[in-house]
This record gives sequence, C-alpha cells and structure tokens, in this order.
Amino acid sequence: VVPRFYEELPKLHRDGGDLDLLVADEHAEKVTSKIRSFSNKITDQFADSIPIGMHAISSAAGIPYYPPQLATGVLERSIDGPAASRIPVPLDDFHMFIYHALYHSKSYSSGIPSIYNGKMENPPENDYAGLIQKKAKELGIRIGHTMEDLDYYMAKVGWQPKRDTLAKISER
Repeated sequence: VVPRFYEELPKLHRDGGDLDLLVADEHAEKVTSKIRSFSNKITDQFADSIPIGMHAISSAAGIPYYPPQLATGVLERSIDGPAASRIPVPLDDFHMFIYHALYHSKSYSSGIPSIYNGKMENPPENDYAGLIQKKAKELGIRIGHTMEDLDYYMAKVGWQPKRDTLAKISER
C-alpha cells in the first residue's frame, strides 16, 4: 500500500519526493526483490533514482512504522489506486496521514501549530496542516488545528501510538 501522496502516481507528488510503501511482513522480501529487479532494468534510462521507504508491518529497528494491528487492517481494506498501486481507504488514509505528520519525526517541522509554540527551523516540505483539514472536511470529521488536538483525536479513534512507542519517538 502506498500510504500517502499517491494521487499523481506514477509521478511523485513533488520534485525531490520519495515513495513510501507499507507491506505485509511475509511479502517484504518479495517486494524488495521486485523493486531491485525493476530498478536494475531502468538504471540506464534515468539519471536520478527515486528514494523508496519500504516499511514492513513489524520493524527490525524496534519501532513499527504504524501500530501492527492497524497496519494489518489498512492492508486488508486497501483499494486499487493509480498506476496499479494499492492505496488506503479514505478513513485509513486520513489516520495514516495524521500519524505521519505527528509521529514520524515531523512534529514541529510539519507546520501544524502547537499550543507549546514549537518553532520550525525550515518551512515544511508539504502542507500537512492544510491537507489534514481538507481530508477532514471531505470525510465530515470535525478536528482541531493543533498538534495536541490531532493527538487527542488519534487517541480517541485508537490510532495514537502506545506510551512506550511515544517514549521512543520522543527521543528523536
């Protein structure tokens, strides 16, 4: 499953972007092999490569990309997307997008305001705050505008990481 920014595939959503993939543990090796096979065939045609972040449901590094039970559900509910991809259903897309903005090392650099007035060093790569509000409106979900509002929402719907995961994330 391509968890976000899949709308313009096979083109990336922005210059310098990357492509993230969420895969079942039992398919990780097969997907890696397929990507390597494909990239070997096109290396001569393209000067630049596309960074790919492949995330299996379990993590060898100790912190799963998404909570495993939720990631499994995302894969099971996924639907056909552009360029023969699989994409999350809209509600999973919404939750995964917020999760990425809040917990995948984006934090203050996401551009989402905080009641604690964290300062961004640089402008965000993407308009996370605007995209979250747009997705919420499309789904008819009322959601706040701060990181704390979004974290509260994620806890309410069962998408907030567990405390031990939050502790590990906070180290970054």
